[in-house]
Amino acid sequence: MEPLADAPRNCDPGEGRAGGYHARVTTFEREQQLQRERASWASPWYPAVFALAFAGEWALWRDALYPSLGAMVILALTVVAASLPWVGSWRHSAESKALRSSSRRWLFPGPALIAHAALAAYYGADWRGGGSSAGIEFSETLSALISPQRMADLCVRAAAHPDSRDLRFLLRWGADPTRADAEGNEPIYVARTAPALALLRTRVARVDPARAAASLSLFADQGDLPAARMLLDLGANPSLAPPDAQGNTPLHLAAFSEHVDMIALLLKAGAKRDARNDAGDTPLDYARRWHRSEAERALGGGS
Repeated sequence: MEPLADAPRNCDPGEGRAGGYHARVTTFEREQQLQRERASWASPWYPAVFALAFAGEWALWRDALYPSLGAMVILALTVVAASLPWVGSWRHSAESKALRSSSRRWLFPGPALIAHAALAAYYGADWRGGGSSAGIEFSETLSALISPQRMADLCVRAAAHPDSRDLRFLLRWGADPTRADAEGNEPIYVARTAPALALLRTRVARVDPARAAASLSLFADQGDLPAARMLLDLGANPSLAPPDAQGNTPLHLAAFSEHVDMIALLLKAGAKRDARNDAGDTPLDYARRWHRSEAERALGGGS
């Protein structure tokens, strides 16, 4: 009898049985591996570790407008590296191995890293950590993104503080420097430093002469020429500046502090030489009363 044409040649009858056995063993081992993975991910330890880690992270920077994103990313990676190999190993090392080999291992760290990347984009150049000089919190900036009035309130608070980083951050996210806060104040009229005015000046074309002049008293007393120049360039009128508690004008204060260059700047801008304070002194009288010889000469009263 002729052999069948499709019969296998050189085939060991036991080979098929062995192959089937090995296949069944492989399938069984894989099923065990899957069971280990499912058991590992069912453990409450893994989500608990991440929940505690990121709760601690939130506690560290929730009150800082500028969280240290570098530290946050390092913390996230450390949590992943520290917890991933060990979850479940306190009972069975196989669960830990299964956890490391599972594609679901990114279930928690993946979203966490994406969130940190989003924060990095949100802060941009202001990524470095630290508190807000104006007392602005991270949650407040988020609410301001959808509320122009809330953004205006924060912008006024930021403009009134020495550190201009808050103001720069808010302007980058669309704060309108011409919009008043709930009390009617506008950032340009509460700014107290030249850097803050420089940030606002690029977005404000013109100011009210009298309202802007109110800040001149502060800058005249400090001798802050750049700030005074910016306000004058925007239209501030030194003759319209309200006097201080003693009736002193910006020119009186510049004379008292003996800021000669400020005196020259204010006179050039039209400051009144004959303005009198509550004691009846003109700026020149005031300089003489307090023995400010340089200021006296700048006001034309000395040889």
